[in-house]
Amino acid sequence: MHFFHRVAGLLIAALCLCACQSGTLDIGQAIINPQEFSIQSLDTISVRVSTVLAPDSFVTSPILINASTDTYQDTSMLVGRWADSRTGTLTTRGYTNVDYATNPFISATNVTVDSLVLELGYAYAYGDTTTAFGIEVHQLQNPLSRSRTYYNTSSAAYDSKPLFSRTVTPTPGLPPRNPRQIRFRMSSALAQSFYAALADGTIIDNITMDDFWKGFAFVTPTSGNTLIGFSTRNLSGLRLYYHTTDIGTDITVNAASVRFPFRGMNFTQFINDRTGTPLAALQSRTDAVSSSLTNRTSFIAMGLRTRIDFPYISQFEIPAGFAGLNSAILVMQPIRQTLRDNLTPPNLAIFVSNAQNELLSSVPAGASGALPQSGYNAAGYDYDRTQPDLIDSYTFDITQYASNLILGRIPNRPLILTTLGTDLRTMAQRVSVGNQQQPINDRIQLRLFLTSGL
Repeated sequence: MHFFHRVAGLLIAALCLCACQSGTLDIGQAIINPQEFSIQSLDTISVRVSTVLAPDSFVTSPILINASTDTYQDTSMLVGRWADSRTGTLTTRGYTNVDYATNPFISATNVTVDSLVLELGYAYAYGDTTTAFGIEVHQLQNPLSRSRTYYNTSSAAYDSKPLFSRTVTPTPGLPPRNPRQIRFRMSSALAQSFYAALADGTIIDNITMDDFWKGFAFVTPTSGNTLIGFSTRNLSGLRLYYHTTDIGTDITVNAASVRFPFRGMNFTQFINDRTGTPLAALQSRTDAVSSSLTNRTSFIAMGLRTRIDFPYISQFEIPAGFAGLNSAILVMQPIRQTLRDNLTPPNLAIFVSNAQNELLSSVPAGASGALPQSGYNAAGYDYDRTQPDLIDSYTFDITQYASNLILGRIPNRPLILTTLGTDLRTMAQRVSVGNQQQPINDRIQLRLFLTSGL
């Protein structure tokens, strides 16, 4: 053991001599003996945050990922509204065709129609689910094209008068604890008409289904901040209830139903209106709105990203008495007052950018700069479950990157914080980033951990 300490001491001395000869301290490279050094943190590095535009177009119609497993990138429609005096109003609308499904009705003579119900199955909800949420169902004027790709900027014309309207308290969850559908019962005349078209061969596939049902639009007149994802896989569609009878006795021998799903063609439209807000100044990709103009906050949301600048980091010098930089951690504590907004904030990733706010490359991770298998320097949302108040954060290890900035080895470019996913569930979520003037638990900080002699 004594021999080990002598060797370690000689190594440290040799390294110190090399450092003195070169006149430069390579950050994160020193071998630190915990008996001779301590680690102290410094969080006075200036960090500026602002809001910039994200690419404003992405696919919201079904994208097949794996045909063998029938896996799609997204399986929901997003309906709702979110209003914020700083970011404006986001409105989302869902549109869908009705798919044909195999059924026993062709030329059937012993079938009696009971009812026709439009079902909307909950997938998730974001925002305030304790207050009433209004939803309207409108008939499309023309069916969606089954060969077209639809984007968040796409639209489809629908009749101004709704077929149905209902006010509900959103209750996504697992049955039987919570109901998982909103149900609209159609008229008996419409149910009989639909059945007759199936029975006489008028409807035999998706093409003829689109001729009969042009499709539906789902909108909300509600002014509250609620976004609801409705499943397009197994919980939504038109369900025709019927029973069969014994021809001789007219006794019911079977009661059943057939669901005609909404899964084949659907999309979600996003409408952003930032009129009258500070973010109305965002007209091009090069624009940035300082957090000082938006109540010391920047945003990560649909169409928005947070830009980070370290304006003076190249002027930073290791203080006297310190041997070097041990690590550099970027800590972003989001402005979130409650856990009761139904969705955990999304994972975020940090990228090197340019004056056009384009993503150039992922920020190197850790002291080595090696990125994980995902290829991103990303962080998940975390909060301290032991604290009575909400103490939460995202943490990014940018040791190598900060080291190179301080030493002037790389240009000081802006960084971009953004989400990674393009699914609607991720797009529904918002993260508010507090600048350095926010209270201690709601701010962004670059924490430098310096090695000091005892």
